[in-house]
Amino acid sequence: MDESIANEVAEFIRRINNDEKIFIRWFGGEPLLNMSCIDTISHKMQEYGIEFESSMVTNGVLLDQKCIDKCISEWKVKYIQITID
Repeated sequence: MDESIANEVAEFIRRINNDEKIFIRWFGGEPLLNMSCIDTISHKMQEYGIEFESSMVTNGVLLDQKCIDKCISEWKVKYIQITID
């Protein structure tokens, strides 16, 4: 997913949202290989005032303290499933 698609996804969520909290699950391939799109969508949700939280399915290879801090503070990740591949 590139930046323009991430912006379109955020705009789609904004259009269909009925002022309800949304839940986003980051999965497929390895979501942490495209952190910029997670950033874009998460920041747009905050900009639009849409309450959200997320979860993630990852192999954990790219999880370092900086990424974990971002997961919690910016992406509002409440749950991470680490796969053993």
